[in-house]
Amino acid sequence: MEVDRIFGYAPPDEFLSEMQRIAAGDSTFESWRQQVAEDPEDLKAQLALAAAYESRNMFPEIVAAGRKIAGLADPDSPEAARGRFVIAWGQAYLDTLPEPLLELARQDPDSPFAHDIFEDLVMIYRARKDTLNEVRAFEERIRRAIEADIITYSMLNGYAWRMTRFDMNLEDALEKVILAVDMAKTADADVRANIMDTHAEVLWKLGRVAEASQVIDRCIELDPEREYFKEQKAKFEEALATG
Repeated sequence: MEVDRIFGYAPPDEFLSEMQRIAAGDSTFESWRQQVAEDPEDLKAQLALAAAYESRNMFPEIVAAGRKIAGLADPDSPEAARGRFVIAWGQAYLDTLPEPLLELARQDPDSPFAHDIFEDLVMIYRARKDTLNEVRAFEERIRRAIEADIITYSMLNGYAWRMTRFDMNLEDALEKVILAVDMAKTADADVRANIMDTHAEVLWKLGRVAEASQVIDRCIELDPEREYFKEQKAKFEEALATG
């Protein structure tokens, strides 16, 4: 029986602390399930359990938990908004259909989860190989994240790279990846190199090959052993040689 999970990598001290928490049964997946079973009206436990279901992609359980949350919370509260989002999110992924999320966006345009709605729409459309709607959802996700001041260099870089795969919105992708490079100027060298590689790829797609070559040179300076950057450099040099 699963008690809890540790997601991703944790350094030793953090890993040990998490293992001790789980061993003590403190705020674990199983403890939230037990609390909800003992008291279905416990809103805090329902919210925590819904989050646990989300992290495990347990879509039918997510929908059920969202309905319970929406029923328990004040209709105008952030908790109720969370419940409505959880229902739409779970149903959309359960059926691989965008409609539940689109309907929520229409019904609740000022939802505190508006950015999350469009983040998930990007993934739904990608799974359906619906390129045009994926791009539109991605544009809206980035716009809302900028407006809410929650934008990150990772979001911007992901958007710019995805646009190079479709050869769409390249001028906008260039603007966004330049912003990402600036935001990441204090990040680790490998992070900066990866974002600059996206910058180079956007420039190449725009036909600005000499500039792309200069940017990839900076990537190679940051990570001289990375074969991929050398392959990118060779690609740009070949394009320059052939005109």
